[in-house]
Amino acid sequence: MKKINIIIAILVMLSATLSHAQFTYGPRVSIGSTSLGGGSSSLGFQLGLFLNAELKDRMGIQPEVLFSVKNGVNKFTVDNPNGSATKLERKTSYTFTYIDIPFYGYVPLSKHITFLIGPQFSSVNKATQKTTGDGLSGTATDRVDVESELKTKVGIAGGIDFELSSPLKFGLRFSTTGGEPFSGKSTLVAFTMAYSMDW
Repeated sequence: MKKINIIIAILVMLSATLSHAQFTYGPRVSIGSTSLGGGSSSLGFQLGLFLNAELKDRMGIQPEVLFSVKNGVNKFTVDNPNGSATKLERKTSYTFTYIDIPFYGYVPLSKHITFLIGPQFSSVNKATQKTTGDGLSGTATDRVDVESELKTKVGIAGGIDFELSSPLKFGLRFSTTGGEPFSGKSTLVAFTMAYSMDW
């Protein structure tokens, strides 16, 4: 009951804050470099929607809901089972899909540049890994589901948007989430493009 009352109070305060806000919304897509567990970077992307609420003098908030694909590669060596001093080289490739919900606050840096930063809530939708390399073959190299060990994570997201005279908006994004039990934190550095429409 207490949680419900707190949520209601937050919604009431947010509604009062946004009652005079100017809204825009639209799709956003990003493509860039992702990393899982501190391994090598791989290609990833995001696709979703944003809602921009300008409160005063180009300052405001911008929540987003994004479908994200984040990949990563971890290279490592293991002891040779035949007793040889030569190590076996192996590689694990990760592919995670997330529902990312960043909640940005933003301020203008100049007439055409805006800085955004805020928390990000990330829920793993699907997670798989595949290990290949020396001494592995057959089913040992199959892609396996590792989603069951994963939970919602809280991280941080930030970026810069470049305003144009057209509805198109370009920018850069960085985000990171908390650690997964076997692959460490996930990070994204990406180029982003959005299309703004009036509410």
